[in-house]
Amino acid sequence: MMKEELGLIVDEVYNPIAKTITTFIAFYIVGLILLIPFFLYFLNLISFLRLLLYQLVLKMLLFIPQYLLSYLSFQLN
Repeated sequence: MMKEELGLIVDEVYNPIAKTITTFIAFYIVGLILLIPFFLYFLNLISFLRLLLYQLVLKMLLFIPQYLLSYLSFQLN
């Protein structure tokens, strides 16, 4: 539907293995980034309140660029 009606997905070369590996690595890296404050907390390097603050900041830093990309790509079409 997205390809036919909206023209959003342009797939010249379809390689499901490469897409699977890329998606896995991206989720793995983002997951590790979000776990860093928990590792610091369990090693007693930060307090619980700082853990919550760092989690909030990291989530926003990962969310805002994705939101902007989505918003801008929608506005350009």
